[in-house]
Amino acid sequence: MNWSENGEAANTAPVGEEGFADPVSNPWGTTRNTGADLHTKRPVRTYPEPAPLDEHGPARIVALCNQKGGVGKTTTTINLGAAIAEYGRRVLLVDFDPQGALSVGLGRLDPRELDLTVYNLLMQRDVTVEDVLLKTDIDGLDLIPSNIDLSAAEVQLVGEVAREQMLGRALRPSSTTTTSS
Repeated sequence: MNWSENGEAANTAPVGEEGFADPVSNPWGTTRNTGADLHTKRPVRTYPEPAPLDEHGPARIVALCNQKGGVGKTTTTINLGAAIAEYGRRVLLVDFDPQGALSVGLGRLDPRELDLTVYNLLMQRDVTVEDVLLKTDIDGLDLIPSNIDLSAAEVQLVGEVAREQMLGRALRPSSTTTTSS
């Protein structure tokens, strides 16, 4: 902490000095008010940008799930998928919510008007990922949409052996495809 001539705390360290930044807006929403403008210093984290790819290999699966509603699953999925796609990676988002919030959140899409969704991919052997896949406005970001039909799948699959592996089996052909970008 630097001190001014009159003894008050003065926050004069420029951003980046000694690996710290001046957090003018505290991410925790708290402030310390001691009569002077004091701010806690925190380290600056830098993350390397991923190197460009010549070709895509096998898929890496990331699942965002939580039984509680309203915790940010859909928002996190959209933002994470878009950020990864902006780095030149191919991203496939799978909406596994019967309300179709991810499908709606990615653009002007009405899930009630969809002919093919993840439900058809799971329930009909003749439906492939390519049949269901929708392109988004972001290069490299694709979507397998969902709608209320998905809620029937749980009832229909109750007697199926290895039903918890059906999505993985349906997506496997697209996860091993490698193409040049």
